[in-house]
Amino acid sequence: MNGETARLRLRKPHLWQLVELQRIADHYKLSSIAVRNAQSSLNSLSVWITGLPAGERNQLLRRFQLDRTVFQNRQRLGWAIEHIWSVRQGLEVSGWKAMTKKPVGLS
Repeated sequence: MNGETARLRLRKPHLWQLVELQRIADHYKLSSIAVRNAQSSLNSLSVWITGLPAGERNQLLRRFQLDRTVFQNRQRLGWAIEHIWSVRQGLEVSGWKAMTKKPVGLS
């Protein structure tokens, strides 16, 4: 990550990607458990969504406010915070609040 990218992320924090957060945590020897858990959950969710019939998958992606190509790119390139937020809001709107609750101990 170069200096210009870091300055851009400071101005627009929603552009951070999980991969970048993982690299920073590794570099500064910080705990990256939350990042690894998020990546694991998103990978599981991606596999599940990919296995859905096309109609259901498209309906769910519309709830997430993600285009199919954006979803495929996120699987391939990594998830940005703004897309994770869209998925979270889509889950809340569709009534899956149990999956979006904050774990105990995180504030």
